Amino acid sequence: MSQLEAALAMARRGFPVFPLRVCGKKPAVSAFQYVATTDENVIREWWKSQPKYNIGVLTTDIVVFDLDTKHGKDAVGEYTKNGGHFNTLVVRTATGGMHCYFNGPDSRLRTGLLPGVDVRSHNGYVVGAGSHVDAELSGEPEIKATGDYTIEHDCADLPWVPAELEAKLEKPGKHERRDTSVELDTPTAIVTASEWLKTAAPAIEGEGGDNTTYQTAARLTRDFALSEEIAFELMARGWNERCVPPWPLDLLLRKIENAAAYGKGELGAARPEVIFGQVHMPPPAPPAHERGVYLGNLLEAKDIKARPWTVERLLLKGDVTIIGGAGAVGKSAFTLAAICHFAAGKDFGSYKLRGKRPLRILVYNAEDDREEQSRRVLAICMAYNLDYDLVRSNLASMDNVNDDFLLATLANGSPVQIPTSINYIVEAARRDQIDVIVLDPLVNLHTCNENDNSSMHYVMGILRRIARETGTALLTVHHTAKGTASNKGEQDTLRGASSIINSARVSLIISSLSDDDRKEMGIKDEDRHQFVRIDDVKANMFAKTGGALMYLKMESTRLSTGDLIGVPVPFGDKEKIAQQRQEMALIIMEELITIGKGSIGLSDATRLIIRESEVYKTMKEATLRLRIEGWFKRPVQLEGRPEKIALEREGALLMLKLI
Repeated sequence: MSQLEAALAMARRGFPVFPLRVCGKKPAVSAFQYVATTDENVIREWWKSQPKYNIGVLTTDIVVFDLDTKHGKDAVGEYTKNGGHFNTLVVRTATGGMHCYFNGPDSRLRTGLLPGVDVRSHNGYVVGAGSHVDAELSGEPEIKATGDYTIEHDCADLPWVPAELEAKLEKPGKHERRDTSVELDTPTAIVTASEWLKTAAPAIEGEGGDNTTYQTAARLTRDFALSEEIAFELMARGWNERCVPPWPLDLLLRKIENAAAYGKGELGAARPEVIFGQVHMPPPAPPAHERGVYLGNLLEAKDIKARPWTVERLLLKGDVTIIGGAGAVGKSAFTLAAICHFAAGKDFGSYKLRGKRPLRILVYNAEDDREEQSRRVLAICMAYNLDYDLVRSNLASMDNVNDDFLLATLANGSPVQIPTSINYIVEAARRDQIDVIVLDPLVNLHTCNENDNSSMHYVMGILRRIARETGTALLTVHHTAKGTASNKGEQDTLRGASSIINSARVSLIISSLSDDDRKEMGIKDEDRHQFVRIDDVKANMFAKTGGALMYLKMESTRLSTGDLIGVPVPFGDKEKIAQQRQEMALIIMEELITIGKGSIGLSDATRLIIRESEVYKTMKEATLRLRIEGWFKRPVQLEGRPEKIALEREGALLMLKLI
C-alpha cells in the first residue's frame, strides 16, 4: 500500500491527516493542527506533489496511548495494569512500541502518564500506519530506528477509552484564566504584540531556550491578552524560525497553552495604549474629511506620477500578473525566457524594461528542480547570446524538493493562510531587494477549491499582499480551461473561479496557432506544434491589442552536456513577417536579375539571404530554410512591381522562381 493509499484509508475512517516529511516524523506543512483534513481532494494534492510523504494523524478529539518499549521499559505491563487493552486500532511503531487508538474526551497532551506511556490528544499527532522512518534519509537525528509503521490490530469502530485510564486524563488548558474581564485579541493588541515579537529574543538550545519560550508565550497571552490561537500564529510565523533549533509546532503550542493557563502576569498589563519599548499605539482614526475624503481630493495634474511599470505592459510594481495556457503549451518556457532577458537588463520582444537596468528576480518553480532550472536558463542564454553569469547573479531559484511551498490551505472548509511561507518569501524578497517574484504554477501554492470564488479571492489576495509588502511585481502561471484553446484574448479561458483573473492587474494567454495564423504565416500543419501566440486577456492599465502580442517558436539548443533544451524564440508578428517576406523576395529578384536566370535553388537562396540580410545573418541555415519554404509556398507579390516570387518543385529540387 502506498503512502497516499494509507493516508486515504485513515481519512475514510474519519481521522484528519496531513503530510510528514519523507522518511521523517516532522510535519511537512505549517500549522498541521488547522490544516489536517479528511478531504480526499486535498490529500491527493499533497501526495501528488510528493508521493513519499509519511502520514501524520491529528489526535484532537480522540485519545492515543503511545507505549514506548525501548530500553527495557515495561510500558505494556503498566498500560494493562491500569485497564488498558489492545482490542482497538493498534499501530506497531518502527521501534517496536505501540499506538493504541480510542474514542475519548479531548485531553491534554502528556508525557509519562504512566512509566513509558504518553498521551496524544488535543492538538497532537502520531505517525500513521503506512509510514516509513529513517534518520539518515529524513535528516531527523532524533529518529532512533529505521522501519515501518504497521497495523497490529484493527477494529471497525474505536471503543471508548478504558475508565481507569480516562480518570487520569486532563482537559486541555485545565487551569482557566483567572481574569475574564479583559477582551482578548483586540486589533491594536495584535499589532503591538506583533511589533514587540519582531525584536523578542529567540530560544537557543542550551541557553535557557525552554524558559525563553515560556516567557515569550506568557508575554503574549497574559500581558498582551491574546488567545492561544493568535499567540501561536504570531510565534509560528516569524519568531519560531529564529530559534535554534525551531520548536516542533505541537510542542510550541503546548508551551503557549501552559503559559496562558499558568502565567502570573496581570492580564492586559501591556495593553496597546501602554508604551512598550519603542512601540507606541497609533492615535484614534480621524474623521473621514481629515483622512482625505472630500470633494476635489483628486491629485493636481502636476502631481500625477507615471504608473510604476517594472516591465511595460507586463509587470507592475505592487500588483499581480497571470500568464495562462494549456498544459505543455510553453507557459514556463516563455516566462523563463522573459525573466532571463530582464535579469540581463534587456527587453524581451514587445515587453520593455522601464528602468533599463538588470532586474533582481526570485523564481519558484514547483515542476523543475534547481539543476533543471539551471540547464534551461543556460540554454536560453546560449540561444539569445545573453551573459549567463550576469543572468545567474540576478536570479534566486526556489523549488519544492524539500517541502511544498503552500501559501494557503483549507481548514474546516475555509481557506487559511500559511504565515510561515508568506513570511519566508517576504523576507527573501526584502533581503535581496527583489524586483520581480515569479510563482509557477498557481495550483501548487494552495490546496483550496479552485472553482470557489471566495477561496480564490483569498488566495489571490495573499499574492497581492506579498507584492505590495515587498514592493515587487508578482507573476504567477495558471492553466486554461479545457475546450478554450481557440478563444484568443478571452477572459474566461482561464481555469477556475472568475476571481482569479479579476484579482490580477495584467493577464496573458499562451495558446497554439489557429489555422488562420498558420496559413498567414506560411507554417506547415505538421510544424504547428512548434509555435505559440501570446495574447492580452486583461489589461486594466492599457488598451488590449487587436492581434497577438508575440509569436514564438520552440527551437532546440544543445548544451555541452549533450542535453537538448527547448527555447522559445520570437517568430515575429504578421506585419513584420510581411515586411520580411518582401525583403527576401527583393533580395531573390535582384539576384536573379544579376545572374540572368529565372530561378534559384532553395539552399542557394537561403545562403544568399544570410549573406545579404542583416536580420538573418546570425540565424542557423536549417532554421532559415524552413522559414523560407513556409513563407513562399504562396507567391509573394513584389510591392510596386508586377512580378512575384514563388516556391515550386522541379524534380527533386525546390526552386524559387520569378513569375
